[in-house]
Amino acid sequence: MDKIFVSIAAWEDSHLIDAMRKFINTSDHPNSIVFGLGLNYEVEPDFSEFKNNNIKIVRDKEIGDGFPGIIGIREAIRKLITDEKYFMGVDAHVDLEKGWDTKLKNDIDELTQNNEKIIISRQATAAIFGKKNYATAWSLRGDIIEFGLDGYVIEVDETYLKEKMVNNKYFKNYYVSCNFIFAKTKDIKNINFPSYHKFPFEEPEQSLAIYCHGYDVVSPIAEEICHYAGNDIKYMFDPDKGYNPKFWKLSGNDPTIKNNWKKIWVEDDDEMRLEVKKLMIFGENQYYCLDNKRTIRDFYKQIGQLDNYEKILYDGLSKQYMYAKGDHNGI
Repeated sequence: MDKIFVSIAAWEDSHLIDAMRKFINTSDHPNSIVFGLGLNYEVEPDFSEFKNNNIKIVRDKEIGDGFPGIIGIREAIRKLITDEKYFMGVDAHVDLEKGWDTKLKNDIDELTQNNEKIIISRQATAAIFGKKNYATAWSLRGDIIEFGLDGYVIEVDETYLKEKMVNNKYFKNYYVSCNFIFAKTKDIKNINFPSYHKFPFEEPEQSLAIYCHGYDVVSPIAEEICHYAGNDIKYMFDPDKGYNPKFWKLSGNDPTIKNNWKKIWVEDDDEMRLEVKKLMIFGENQYYCLDNKRTIRDFYKQIGQLDNYEKILYDGLSKQYMYAKGDHNGI
């Protein structure tokens, strides 16, 4: 039986063992599951109950300074892939329908039977939202300093889907969400994922890189969804106490105001954030260069943000020119 490599990055996630149990208990072939875990715990969970499954582990402290950098640890997990045929990347809080493994393997085999470059992904919503059709909409704003590229979930109708369907189950979506990715491991290995920084911009940056590598991202219609997002206690806000200070830093005086809290695991410094923005605008920075089988301009055209992109690009080039001329009010 072909094996599935299940990638899970976990920073003090209390749901990890439960998530692994769900994978086993809902799988048609539980012994074919190989877990690739990226761990950052003071006291690690006990994995002894998973005796029939191969578990491969990498830890934040082994790849850097020990700070939970989600982008780097996901790349470290991918490097643990050996002979597994399929790859599934999720967060450590999931819900799954029975037979998810058979369904997803059959689907990706069908989608790639003509050697098409396809990645299955979607911004997974909770099962409580029901069988609705969700796609990703994009916003692009600012300039090279205040640059922001964000994907967000929208509910779509049959008219929207009809234009984007690739078969009777999946539609093009141009967005890879790290809480649900399914693909063949040969394709995951073939893509040079950006992994040079900690956070943010993980999913927009990877969506751009995957597209420029020549791959399409497709998402399932509602009736074909078999994976859902579970609850993550890191995002649970107590109206009296605020967020858990283990994962959030209070930057104001009043903990009951959400905007006074910042996630402490997403703090690239300003210099690195600028490098990430340069990549998403110019296609390269001092750490990474896109493999342009498709152009970065084509990506922004596909997501409906070409006009905004060209304005930001023009402004960025102008600032670079002025800086070279000695005007250090540029970038």
